[in-house]
Amino acid sequence: MTPLQMVRFYALLANDGKLVTPHFLLMKPQTSEWIDYASEKVFDNQGAIDKLNDMLHGVVTDGTGKSANIDGYCVVGKTSTAQIAENGGYSENRWNLAFTGFIDNSSSNLVCFIGVNDVVYEGNVSEGFHDIMVSAIEQYNIVPN
Repeated sequence: MTPLQMVRFYALLANDGKLVTPHFLLMKPQTSEWIDYASEKVFDNQGAIDKLNDMLHGVVTDGTGKSANIDGYCVVGKTSTAQIAENGGYSENRWNLAFTGFIDNSSSNLVCFIGVNDVVYEGNVSEGFHDIMVSAIEQYNIVPN
């Protein structure tokens, strides 16, 4: 999957089954007018969405994404690690790393993907997600529901 496909899937979860097109512009800076983007309800099994969000929350509370946790917020997400293909096999010392997630049960449905490619250590980038989302909380006044 591409990062854009990942963001779109997580946005489906963050928006209760509504499929949205990812976008960067939330507000027109000149007028402070919020932009309304079209969406389409394509999945209506809220129970399945809730179960998946619970599992992704477990990644942050008890799994490999602990450093993405933000006190007072329900962060859901998943770390990703992939070896790099080379010479008909896989490199043993180069990886692509990512974390994708959002803050569930909040006043926001922002999704954040952070990734690094071709690194020489098998690590984790969830701390970068944490820092970006803490900034978003402040900038967009995101509050838990």
